[in-house]
Amino acid sequence: MIKQIIIGAIVASLAGCSSFTPNKETRFTTSVTISEYNNLASEYMHKPTFGTIQHFDDYDAYYLRADRYGQGYLGIYITPENIEHYETALNKYLKWNDIALESKDLIDKTIVSFNQTMTTWKLNFFSGNVHSHYFNVLACSDGLIETCTTMATLDSSNVRNLITELDKFKANSLSKQHAEDKNN
Repeated sequence: MIKQIIIGAIVASLAGCSSFTPNKETRFTTSVTISEYNNLASEYMHKPTFGTIQHFDDYDAYYLRADRYGQGYLGIYITPENIEHYETALNKYLKWNDIALESKDLIDKTIVSFNQTMTTWKLNFFSGNVHSHYFNVLACSDGLIETCTTMATLDSSNVRNLITELDKFKANSLSKQHAEDKNN
C-alpha cells in the first residue's frame, strides 16, 4: 500500500512538471556572459554561456545557462511573468553602478525581489570592491531559514548586453528558426 502511494506521488509530481517542459527550444548566440567567483583566482571569471528560447503553448521564455565550477548550472530564466522585474532591476543596477563608482561606495543590496515557482528570486547589487560592482541573481528558499544560491553574476557590460537581448526577445527578433528546420 505504501509503495503504491509513493509511486502515485511520483507520477503526480511528474505530471505536474510536464507543464514546465517546452514544446520546442531554439538556441541563439548570446552576447551575455555569466560569471562565477573563482576562489583560486580570487576574482569573478567569465563562463561559456549558452542562450535558448524555450517555446511553450502560451508563451516563450528566455534562458541563459553556464556550467558551474563542480556540478550544476548557473542561469537566468526570464518569462513574461518576471521580465518587468528584471528590466527594473537591470536599469537600477546601471544607475547605482555609476553612483557607486563615482563615490567609491561598497553596496550589497537587493534591488528587486519576487516570488515565482515556490522560490523567492532576488536581483541584487553587489560590490566586489570600489571598482567592481555586480548584478547577482539569487534563488532563495521559502523555509524557516532562508538560504540563497547565486544563479548568475553579471558585470556592467553584460548587464547592458542583457538589456539589449531582452529588447530583442520582446520584439521576437532573437533567432527563431531551428537549425533542424533550415537543414531539411
